[in-house]
Amino acid sequence: MRWLAILACLAGALISAAGLLPAQVNPRDFSTTVLFLSIANLAYAVIGRNLFGDKSRRKELQFLLLGQMLGDFTALSYLTYKLGSIETPMSALFMAHIILATILFPRWRSLLIVGAAWIFASLPLTLEWAGVLPVRSIFGGAFKALVLSRFEVVLGLCWQTAGFFSSAGIWQAK
Repeated sequence: MRWLAILACLAGALISAAGLLPAQVNPRDFSTTVLFLSIANLAYAVIGRNLFGDKSRRKELQFLLLGQMLGDFTALSYLTYKLGSIETPMSALFMAHIILATILFPRWRSLLIVGAAWIFASLPLTLEWAGVLPVRSIFGGAFKALVLSRFEVVLGLCWQTAGFFSSAGIWQAK
């Protein structure tokens, strides 16, 4: 599955480079993600090579999986920002990790992963609102400017994300 995400990003880079998207998307944003995830996957493969099949190293394997999730959250957060944060459904891709966490981890740990997913998903919009990151828009920005002009709207979107993520984390957790 990890390599399929890289292929999807590669496809995004090629499609945006060909100018086939109805939005202003820079193919380098996808290419950067492809590079980051490819290097991370190779590192995970080297580190995890000896962990699989050894039941005595379950904690190390869970730690590796947690690192993979946080790396994926970083890539998703980056792409979410580059694709206009609220102008893209990228934050929905965090759900696959949340569901996986609820299957593989105990409840308290999966809820920590839900919290991390919420932070990474909310970070782009929050940092744009605070002026830490420049505002990115792939559709001209009128809607985004309206959202960013009101703290209550930004806060509401962040809490909505928290509710969406935590509902999956709570109901599916062991």
